[in-house]
Amino acid sequence: MTINGTNLEGATTVTFGGTAGTITAATGSTITVTTPAKATAGQVAIVVTTPGGSTDNLTFTYTAAPTITGVTPSAGTTAGGAVVGITGTNLDTTTRVTFGSNAVPTLAPLTSTKLAVITPAGSLGLVNVTVTNPAGSAASLAYTYI
Repeated sequence: MTINGTNLEGATTVTFGGTAGTITAATGSTITVTTPAKATAGQVAIVVTTPGGSTDNLTFTYTAAPTITGVTPSAGTTAGGAVVGITGTNLDTTTRVTFGSNAVPTLAPLTSTKLAVITPAGSLGLVNVTVTNPAGSAASLAYTYI
């Protein structure tokens, strides 16, 4: 993650909810830091400490990995192009959906529990539907190309 500001040279620590991140680069106006892992999703305070003092007016939101609880309809033609609804959790931050190894051409996160996609073309048979967001992926043997 990149933090932009002023007087950032010599930054000694960047903490996320009290846990230190790893500073990989710092200039007077930019800090690049790797965020530490966190077990639960949610917003945390970022504190940047430099020789001139600390700031605590920043926040960072950790997201949780998605889950899949349903795919409707569960079958469609190998030509693709069908609208499919996916239900689960943490779907509002979805960045990629695949049917087998084929990425969907269009995805529309509707809510944190509902996602609509247009199926890509695929080969005859059962495939995994995989949903990915910044925190991870979830897969389900849930769609059959007929």
